[in-house]
Amino acid sequence: MGKWDRTLIVAPHADDETLGCGGLLARLARAGKWTGVAVATLDDQIVSQASGRTIESSERRRELFEAKDVLGVAECSILYHDKGQQLDMVPISEIVGWIDRLLEHWQPTAVLLPIPSFNKDHTVTFESGLAALRPRPVSRGVQLVGMYEYPYSLCWQHEHVPGAGSLYVPIAARDLESKLEALGKYSSFSWDDVDSFHPTSKESVVALARERGREIGVEHAELIRVLFEKETP
Repeated sequence: MGKWDRTLIVAPHADDETLGCGGLLARLARAGKWTGVAVATLDDQIVSQASGRTIESSERRRELFEAKDVLGVAECSILYHDKGQQLDMVPISEIVGWIDRLLEHWQPTAVLLPIPSFNKDHTVTFESGLAALRPRPVSRGVQLVGMYEYPYSLCWQHEHVPGAGSLYVPIAARDLESKLEALGKYSSFSWDDVDSFHPTSKESVVALARERGREIGVEHAELIRVLFEKETP
């Protein structure tokens, strides 16, 4: 079994999976590969900075599943519906145990975690993922463990894990289009109204994909920081 045959993206919040790995998810779906997204928490009753209205977790859940359908994601799991920006206040054993169960049921060959940043939800999700991937029978099938980048991990960088390598994933124009379409499903955050210079604007998402592409001589790419990769015969 190849390392990308069954890919699990672990995200702190809904939309992080698309911002970080939307192109990869679309590419894998086109290739007939299984993909799953695990979202640690939805934001409950938050106020949108763009519109000023209150957003319920049920709306974020609907947006997540609409984005999932655009990207061809096979399975989706949500741990909490009301712990946005509060993951550092819940027992980490609950998050680790949730990822443990997903590893057992979904049996991924690749697991991608968020790069730890000054957003505590991202750091807790990353640390919980590493704990769940400790050496044991249920994780033996995992051939690749990496960290995906997202706009805020570039703006406010946390110290990176020492020794992490770089893996560039070329994405076709159609995969980038799917990524942008999936981002558009998160209408509660008014992607179309975000200023073009904002880190999460569509213009910035495209610019980053082009920059990563130029670094390896292709049109568009996404970057994975590799923590572990198993050599297969």
